[in-house]
Amino acid sequence: MSEDTWTAQNDRAVELATQGRTEEALAAFDEALALAPDEASLHLNRGIAQMALKLDEAALASFVRAAPLVPALQNMAVLQMRLRRYGDALETSERLVACCPGEGEPLRGRAEALLALGRAEEALAAFDAAAAVEPLPHDALVNRAAALAAAGRGGEAVAALDGVLAEWPESVPAHWTAAFVSLSLGDFARGWREYEWRWHDSAFAGEVRSFAQPLWLGDADLAGRTILLHAEQGFGDTIQFCRYAPMVRALGARVVLEAPAPLLLLLRTLGAGAGTGADELVASGYPLPEFDLHCPLMSLPLAFGTTVETVPARVPYLAVYQERAEVWRARLGKRSGVPRIGLAWSGAATFKGDRARSAPLAALAGLVRPGFEYVGLQRDVRAEDAAAAARLGVRLMGEHVADFADAAALSAEMDLVISVDSAPAHLAGALGQPVWVLLPFVAEWRWLRERVDCPWYPTAALLRQTAPFGWEALAERVGDVLEAGRR
Repeated sequence: MSEDTWTAQNDRAVELATQGRTEEALAAFDEALALAPDEASLHLNRGIAQMALKLDEAALASFVRAAPLVPALQNMAVLQMRLRRYGDALETSERLVACCPGEGEPLRGRAEALLALGRAEEALAAFDAAAAVEPLPHDALVNRAAALAAAGRGGEAVAALDGVLAEWPESVPAHWTAAFVSLSLGDFARGWREYEWRWHDSAFAGEVRSFAQPLWLGDADLAGRTILLHAEQGFGDTIQFCRYAPMVRALGARVVLEAPAPLLLLLRTLGAGAGTGADELVASGYPLPEFDLHCPLMSLPLAFGTTVETVPARVPYLAVYQERAEVWRARLGKRSGVPRIGLAWSGAATFKGDRARSAPLAALAGLVRPGFEYVGLQRDVRAEDAAAAARLGVRLMGEHVADFADAAALSAEMDLVISVDSAPAHLAGALGQPVWVLLPFVAEWRWLRERVDCPWYPTAALLRQTAPFGWEALAERVGDVLEAGRR
């Protein structure tokens, strides 16, 4: 088939794409590729169309076929970052750096991949190399500040972000990053204010609520009025911040609490069964009653002016149903006379930071020592983790957990909970149980920096990695502490 034939088909497809008829353009690119299946430029154009249609996996495959072309490599790196394949993104960025010497964009891409891989010092060096070629754009300056924070240089990160905000005062990424850094440093006064910028972040577009009723941030009298408190983000966030509902009610408000359905039965115990939590509970997505004001749960610390010293830390503030406790006691069976330890090693894979906070169970094998009974607490278990549990003798109970009332009753049967930064850690803390939280090298803001205790959960101990993704070393350390406590 002559080159004229496939190029004419390509030109037609490009014209369709220009007109916004992307699906037709994709079909036309496929027809062109049937005529010239090895033509890199066609694979590139098809990948661009697939990318526009959010067919990321297919687009990535097309760009791989077009990889000799620089635009294909550039798009590959973008997609690999979006798909959280950070190692692949770093490799692609290295190829771009090699083939585009003296250009800043490939160096910035390399820096962002290194940051995502937890290699903060290398990321800083890469950002600085890019800055030596051309001034960093504002988003790269924000990411460089995030790298400073990840490298433990929080004060420098704040100063860098202040510099960005002086020039771009409406920068959502800069405000959002300033929230994380400030909160992690214990500067709650600034951190909670900056945290409100989440509503301007495209990642939160699905969380924004368009209520006619005004937002309450502690600036209006609540006596005799009804306020809607609505959950946002994950289960763990809801468990952590539902503690504020009784405080809102104590201001004279009638409290309606909206939360995901799996949490509702547990949240009926808010106030540890004292009936002081909320006047009405509504499952997310269901019709709401009338109300006068509203507040997202994670804006309540701002409304109450919470500092590290004034965190409402009284536990337990959630409770276990006696009938559920009896069911779980029977299901677990008679104790063997050794401490019973509940384990949770991974959170929801959809969470952006899950790669850093979750561990394969096999990586935690070092904490599984003789003389203890180990019970898996999490509901969803990946196949490789199920195999590891069988090898290590960890009993998996998640299939029997119907909701968080079940999860609470199961957790309460443990002498100690050891969990990564996910819902089981928050649940154990809210129940006032002893809980050891296994944290990545760069932990989330809520756990602050370097502390071994937790202002939010008095019964929690924080155990941190000493190097990025250092789960094995941390597990050995934890196992040694467990054994020392048995002596």
